[in-house]
Amino acid sequence: MNAFVPYAVWAIIAIIGLGAACILVFGLRSLVQGKARPLTVGLMTVPFVLLGVLGLMMGSWAMAAMWTVIIMFSLGLLALFSSGVWGLFT
Repeated sequence: MNAFVPYAVWAIIAIIGLGAACILVFGLRSLVQGKARPLTVGLMTVPFVLLGVLGLMMGSWAMAAMWTVIIMFSLGLLALFSSGVWGLFT
């Protein structure tokens, strides 16, 4: 069973990589066809840019990934809160 674990980990990494590549390709296609706004596509790149910057700054990609999740979760909560407050006053 222990011999199976490295293959499973690499399979998961490959699936995640293929998913990210598909997101990139279809996002660019939608942008070129005019179905998506540039701001929307640009906002989808924020986690990847944040992960890259934190990974290069910290040196540990695992810690960079954890901090990226924490920061993106915090930004999501902030966006939900500000949207609720905005809806309260308009």
